[in-house]
Amino acid sequence: MHRTVKNCISILRASSKMGNEYSPINRTKLLEIILSGVFQDYEMPTYNDKKPDVKDCSFVLGYFCESLVLRGDFEFSSEYFKNVLTKFCDDNYIELDLNYLLNVLIDNSIIGVKNLNTSYFKNSYWVFYFIL
Repeated sequence: MHRTVKNCISILRASSKMGNEYSPINRTKLLEIILSGVFQDYEMPTYNDKKPDVKDCSFVLGYFCESLVLRGDFEFSSEYFKNVLTKFCDDNYIELDLNYLLNVLIDNSIIGVKNLNTSYFKNSYWVFYFIL
């Protein structure tokens, strides 16, 4: 992880939640706790009272990241994101607000926006975390 102020604060929060389990070697657990913190702490006015389940989001994002790897292009549009995941969610009976999910990822600097129609994962470790 890059040593930005936001990332350092996220790591400190996650490591304090891990308590005695914290080990700098256990990066997967650290990313999992950071991700759950992202979804728990994110506040956006919405008509949905129910926040998305972290496990569902990770499962869906795993499929999406796999599709990015298979096509060999890590840049995508919001339309591509929604089209791929809408079909996947329908096939797997998962109810998920994809607009909310995309906004959470963008607002927490997991996904970056290059221009109006191009997005990308800011760090490759997120792609590989979701695929696992």
